[in-house]
Amino acid sequence: MSEEQFIGEITLTPVTLAPAKEISASMLPKLAECPCFVGAEGYSAAAERGTRLDAIIRKAVQGEPLPDDFSEDDARTVNWGVNELQSLALGDYVETREEYLSLKTPGLSRPGTADAVCRGRSWVADIKTGAIRDYYDQLCAYAVACMDRYFEEEWTAHVLFVDHQVRKSYEIKIKEGEARVRQLAERATSPTAEPTPNEYCNWCQHHNTCHALVRQVRSGYADICAPHGDSIAALRDQLLADPEKLSVFAARYKLFEKEIAKPAMEALKQRLESEEVPGWALTTRAGNEYIETAGILPALKQSDPLQVFAHMGGKMSGKDYRAFCAEVGVEPNEAA
Repeated sequence: MSEEQFIGEITLTPVTLAPAKEISASMLPKLAECPCFVGAEGYSAAAERGTRLDAIIRKAVQGEPLPDDFSEDDARTVNWGVNELQSLALGDYVETREEYLSLKTPGLSRPGTADAVCRGRSWVADIKTGAIRDYYDQLCAYAVACMDRYFEEEWTAHVLFVDHQVRKSYEIKIKEGEARVRQLAERATSPTAEPTPNEYCNWCQHHNTCHALVRQVRSGYADICAPHGDSIAALRDQLLADPEKLSVFAARYKLFEKEIAKPAMEALKQRLESEEVPGWALTTRAGNEYIETAGILPALKQSDPLQVFAHMGGKMSGKDYRAFCAEVGVEPNEAA
């Protein structure tokens, strides 16, 4: 049989359709920012750490001990995550075994995997390390999947930012959740979808060739490198006089700095290690000195806590402050 068959005057020609875009719950926060987002292959060190801590927290909820090679910070992070999940369950069983956490969300082509589900308390949870971002859409998809599975009309979704010891919770109704998931899926699969530069661009498969990103970098390059005034002061004054122009310039400058300037400076440093570059040279400086606990103990015995605190900078991070309060049994002052 030939590839073309003639039936009267009608010609039938085989047509190869483009593969449908696979969408999972974890992609929705990125697709909400840019409907053309496609996850790049490979994992960063931060992502690998997050996957490891995630698995350890889920196993610890099931009663498994923590690894012996854990750092103090990671142990504190894991313990907070475990305690938070158990506290939210109020004594009910929390399912954290991966093989039971696959969730099929109506409207999405690929199943997702939550980190914890408590059927008795009607909630689903996801564990996040690193920066605090907006994961509502991912948790919304998980909640919709749970409501579809258990024939419920409402569900609670929690996201645990374990590095920051922060929990965000969302009450999601079935109709609202389904509408949001459908909206994002339709937008992402639309033939008219246009890319939108955003904070997730580095994670996208199209990062290097995205026409929207390339256009912004090229515009930023032109703005930064091409003279448009008689003096530096005139250029600066023109920029500062117009808030909208200032905003656009700042966005373009940050993009140019990230995509062109920083890689160029790193390449310059590497080149200077083996060859001369006119106008540049590598310099070194003495490293900072630190003292361990044993060395500072004699001075600690002759001082009061306020002196020590002042000499160590007079402040601490919110995370360290809450951990310190927990260790000494004091309620942290959140207003501070």
